Amino acid sequence: MTLNHFEEFSQKVGNTPLIKLECEETKNLSVYAKCEWHNPTGSIKDRAAFGMIKNYLKETNKKQHILEYSGGSLARSIGRICYYLGIECTLVLSSGTGKSLLNELDDYGANVI
Repeated sequence: MTLNHFEEFSQKVGNTPLIKLECEETKNLSVYAKCEWHNPTGSIKDRAAFGMIKNYLKETNKKQHILEYSGGSLARSIGRICYYLGIECTLVLSSGTGKSLLNELDDYGANVI
């Protein structure tokens, strides 16, 4: 993949809409919800993954191997970002991880343990 894909990903992370919640219990209050499912992988974990990898690249100035444990959503985010940037990654997941996520991570070229 290219840096263009990474740039597109980075522009979408966190730029999710707010919606006003209206219900009887909060009619006298302004309550908003942030629509995190609008992040590139559909998860708030995109923010964490993007921040971690961005800081990592600032500190090291080189693309080394990334190793991370995840319950699932963070792995998807890290896998996609590493794919876009050409960084090798190994993701440690539970034995109960769903096949669709494993297939997606395989498509990204991530090593899965």
